[in-house]
Amino acid sequence: MGLREARKAISDYRRAAQDQVGTLDLMLTHVENGSRFTNEYGDIEESFYNSMEAVLNEAAKLVTRYPELYARF
Repeated sequence: MGLREARKAISDYRRAAQDQVGTLDLMLTHVENGSRFTNEYGDIEESFYNSMEAVLNEAAKLVTRYPELYARF
């Protein structure tokens, strides 16, 4: 699955489930897997890092909106 498909899956889940915990979990899993990928295979193009940063920023906004999520994660 590519970055675009993964981000679309997170977005689709977020809209369909209205589950903030699940959405944040998917976002953080996406960024963690991206970090593992770059550690294993080396430096990747800038768009990869921009995508990871965008998802992490969305996760930070979600935690800001729902502070109770901070303690869970």
